[in-house]
Amino acid sequence: MKRYTKEEKIKICKLFLESNSKYEDFSKCYKLSSISLRNWVKNYNLFGDGAFDNSKTHLEEKLRSLQKENKKLKKTT
Repeated sequence: MKRYTKEEKIKICKLFLESNSKYEDFSKCYKLSSISLRNWVKNYNLFGDGAFDNSKTHLEEKLRSLQKENKKLKKTT
């Protein structure tokens, strides 16, 4: 399967969101799975153009932030 660059993923997400297509139909045009497209669009909606910037690192930072917040909330109860 082809590897897509950050720019390609953003372009595909924008095109998908502007279309009235179903995930399955649209993903066939770009030869990727509908699950991949669904995940890309979900990330794009959450993080915008930064969605594909070292996504693993970004998610790890988000996880750490949420873990800290949970600890604070547990201490206040």
